[in-house]
Amino acid sequence: MDKQEENIKKIIEFLEKHPRIANVYYPGSSSDVEVEIQKKQASGIGAVFSIELVSEASPEKFVDALDIINLAVSLGGVESLICHPASMTHDYYSTELRAKIGLSEGLLRLTIGIENADDLIKDLEQALDKAV
Repeated sequence: MDKQEENIKKIIEFLEKHPRIANVYYPGSSSDVEVEIQKKQASGIGAVFSIELVSEASPEKFVDALDIINLAVSLGGVESLICHPASMTHDYYSTELRAKIGLSEGLLRLTIGIENADDLIKDLEQALDKAV
């Protein structure tokens, strides 16, 4: 878990600055109250987080361009994975219902593994370049 958390911190730092990323969601990221709850309940931020692409970026093109991070429905392991909820875990909901519950077409869930963080960042960067 230590290696995964080390990786996720570097990756989140990269993604939060990227122009094709609208939002990055991870434990303790959204409010002071959530930060306090997260600190009481866990010793770290874990290895699962979500990103939301800007509207002009295609989640399908982004996922298809990834070389290291694999598409899978999973809560994690030692390998890095990505899930597109709108077309995978929540595809049976209408587009309207997904929008109503706050699940955008550009939302992606990632689990970061123990691979080299710089390699993962390069993979994400090249895929983001191909997402438009």
